[in-house]
Amino acid sequence: MSTIRMKILFISLLLLTAVLPIMRASEMELIGLKLKESKDFYKIFEVLKSEKNGPEKLAEIKHLCASGLDINSRGWHTSLHGASAIVSLSRGDKSDESVRSKTLENARLLIKLKADVNQTDSHQTSALMFSVRNNFLPMVELLLENNADPNLRDWVGESALMWASFASSDENCSEVIRLLFESNADSTLQNNKGETALTLAEKRNKPEVLELIRKLWAEQTSKVLKEELSGKEELKCLDKDNTSNLIAEFIYPIL
Repeated sequence: MSTIRMKILFISLLLLTAVLPIMRASEMELIGLKLKESKDFYKIFEVLKSEKNGPEKLAEIKHLCASGLDINSRGWHTSLHGASAIVSLSRGDKSDESVRSKTLENARLLIKLKADVNQTDSHQTSALMFSVRNNFLPMVELLLENNADPNLRDWVGESALMWASFASSDENCSEVIRLLFESNADSTLQNNKGETALTLAEKRNKPEVLELIRKLWAEQTSKVLKEELSGKEELKCLDKDNTSNLIAEFIYPIL
């Protein structure tokens, strides 16, 4: 072996010896953080699903936070996902309003404790997406009222509006979609495959969702156009319904 090759090998070994301990330390630190996040999440979840009343839960979670627990620890999910999961696990029993009421109470409590409504879980899923998929209208309202972002996207690039196209049932679906649009959901966003909420609704055989998204997008766009072109002669002959219909018929299909 030549002297140059020997030097290169020697330097490479020195670099490897220096880097490996750092990598191990970094990996161990990451593993330790993930374990702590998981432990914190399950501590919160245990309190949330208990039969204690609101003030008792609030006091207990405050005590846990004072002891070093992070209200935004996520484990596999965030604390707000945990609150939503209580109703998700019982969604087969639509008559159990007490479960839904308990879920909303838990979510309000967590928000009061400064839980981040836009914190995502290990799949980059937000609590809003989770609630949209379950068509849990009051939870969707609560999250949006507290500045949940309807345009966050998960690990495959799908937004809350896209999640609406494969909701667990058609109950409340129209109202949920309307709420998302009122909160400026962007229906032109594309997932990692280049699909929009519109194309996903068509793909998943949800004709009612497809038509509603087209209609609401047209109304939204019509409003923006009329505001931007206010007073211009070319729009004075068009009323709101005509403008919306033209946009829905001619513009949306080519997006």
